[in-house]
Amino acid sequence: MKTLKTLLLCLVVAAFVSCDNDNDPTNNVCDESYLSIANSTVFTSANGYTLYENMDLLTHEYTMMINASGEICSIGYKNPTTYTGTYEMEVENTTTNVITSGTFTFSQSALQYQSFTTPLTVNSGDTVVVRRTISSGYTSLNETIGDIYVNSNPIPFPLVINPNATIISSNFYGAGGPVPNYGVPLIGVGFKLN
Repeated sequence: MKTLKTLLLCLVVAAFVSCDNDNDPTNNVCDESYLSIANSTVFTSANGYTLYENMDLLTHEYTMMINASGEICSIGYKNPTTYTGTYEMEVENTTTNVITSGTFTFSQSALQYQSFTTPLTVNSGDTVVVRRTISSGYTSLNETIGDIYVNSNPIPFPLVINPNATIISSNFYGAGGPVPNYGVPLIGVGFKLN
């Protein structure tokens, strides 16, 4: 009887521990550097880019092509120094017409990642839109600003961020705009590789 109880306990523990069916422990995490915009060698001063906290429009977004299959499992952002409230953060797979979203607040001092309740499945070649929209309740237009990479020249889209992602375009709109391709908003996504 004791052996049966031990066996049942082991099976229950194994069921909860084994969330992935491919036996590859390296892809069981939401990797915040895999599709990283923040750590990209593209957005450097040597390439003519500067990171500014500006663009006072309600929605900041960019469109990118994913070059790997997996799940977008988190989203990273930094609240501006002028705002401590929330944002509706969305990632839309325009290839499959599926969206994941959440309402989050972020650190004002550094890029911070928040996990989506439902990760977004993507396949190599899918196009996704990464979007942040300020929640209602902001009190002034200067609270709508956010960090964006700008260039003294027109941004040469498409931008290969790394072997895993290519940014195709960007847009800023709401309470003005649209302002397409002016800069790239600093919105990161976490990725779990299949």
